[in-house]
Amino acid sequence: MRQPLNMAITYSHSQTRSLRWIVPAILALGLGFSIVGGILADRYVEEKANDRLNAVADLAAGNIAEHAAHFAGLTRALQVSFLDLPEMAAGNFRDLVGILYLHAGKQPIQSFVFAERTGSGQAEDFLIRYAEPQPGNEKLPGLRLSSNPGAAAAIAQLREGASLATTETFPLQHSAGGAQGMAFLAPIYITATQPPRYALKGRDIAGLVAVTVNLEGLFAQLATQLHEQELHLRVFSRTQDRHEEGFRFVFGDDSKKGHAASRYSAQRDIEVYGTVWRLTFDAQPGLILFPQRHLGLLVPAVGLLLTLMLSALAHT
Repeated sequence: MRQPLNMAITYSHSQTRSLRWIVPAILALGLGFSIVGGILADRYVEEKANDRLNAVADLAAGNIAEHAAHFAGLTRALQVSFLDLPEMAAGNFRDLVGILYLHAGKQPIQSFVFAERTGSGQAEDFLIRYAEPQPGNEKLPGLRLSSNPGAAAAIAQLREGASLATTETFPLQHSAGGAQGMAFLAPIYITATQPPRYALKGRDIAGLVAVTVNLEGLFAQLATQLHEQELHLRVFSRTQDRHEEGFRFVFGDDSKKGHAASRYSAQRDIEVYGTVWRLTFDAQPGLILFPQRHLGLLVPAVGLLLTLMLSALAHT
């Protein structure tokens, strides 16, 4: 009878030693899996956020590029309106602009401009003759474009063969609120026939047409839509005359507090006839909807809870 009793005692001690390690093992494994699960979940959320941010950035950049193409189309339409005309009277220019405004729709157009070449050689300049609509653009007629470095750089680009060029809007056109703008310029030539007529090609530029756009009006609607998705838009610009100076801030919240708190960011560059727009998208954690954005905390929390439950069950 003693031998079976000894065997039972030996078995009992062995079982106790095994059970003694089960709880620590469960805790260690559970903690390890919880940490790994939290890291993987956080990476998953990061990838989803970046995928969504890049998709939105691509759509926004495409939208702005379409707007730029529309402004370029209006500039070309104004240019073509001069074809074969011996001259452009103020009334005719006003009528042309009225038609173009119908095609512009609700675009933030500031003005349609016609500038004539004056002088020759070093005395050559381009003098703005007409600017429509007149309200808000009264100071533009008579303005010499050579006084504007950006306009001078755009004219040089046109002389080199570019069909269109862009630059910052003329200084006198800036609003009191400091709104930024851009001008799309196209050249007009003149034939050697009698009488001379305007043409789209030639040796020397006889004049310029321009469409100027309010950038704040262009980007404001997009910025509002992005803000609803926890995204903040900032826009920077680099023109031909400021190439070495890099990008200059033109729209958005440039305070360090605003974009320093952003968790995700993306950039898109849009080339617009010599000017580069850099769109910067800063996203808050709210870009990923609840509860997905908290998976990095929820997964390890659930893992630890299950670990504690299993440990308690093993202990009892």
